[in-house]
Amino acid sequence: MQCTESVHVAACKRFLNFPKYACNNSVLGDLARSMYLYSCKRCIKYWIRITRMPNTRLVKKCYVMMKLYDNNGHTNWATFVPKHLYENGFGYVWELQNVQKPNLLIYKYVQRIKDQYTQRWLNECANNIKLKTCYMFYKNSYDIEQYVYDIDIVNLEGY
Repeated sequence: MQCTESVHVAACKRFLNFPKYACNNSVLGDLARSMYLYSCKRCIKYWIRITRMPNTRLVKKCYVMMKLYDNNGHTNWATFVPKHLYENGFGYVWELQNVQKPNLLIYKYVQRIKDQYTQRWLNECANNIKLKTCYMFYKNSYDIEQYVYDIDIVNLEGY
């Protein structure tokens, strides 16, 4: 995950034409992007999809096997799902292994992890000497900045 996030930040810096050593939090803050949020959402959506499959499907059988391995102490993809659901207040969903309203759960889950991520981002920016003095004076929310919409993508083709 760390490797993916660093590649993502490097691509965002290139997109914004920021210097290589620009602060990562300022780049992610201006674009309001995070691979962490995206990957967590996709993982939970996929888990919901698997739980709704009939038991005869091969994917569902693999999931049941992964849960069994997880119960025996082997870390795998099925280890991440309950850990993340419990950490974010959705452990009851894991216990039920059944989601009645998937879209509502995804909405609430994404909102919760986005709020937590935003709090961490604000805290990291406030504790960073470079960002605390000027950047945080103008930027105090985790939203896409207006100038990002004005970037002409066509001009970036030469890179």
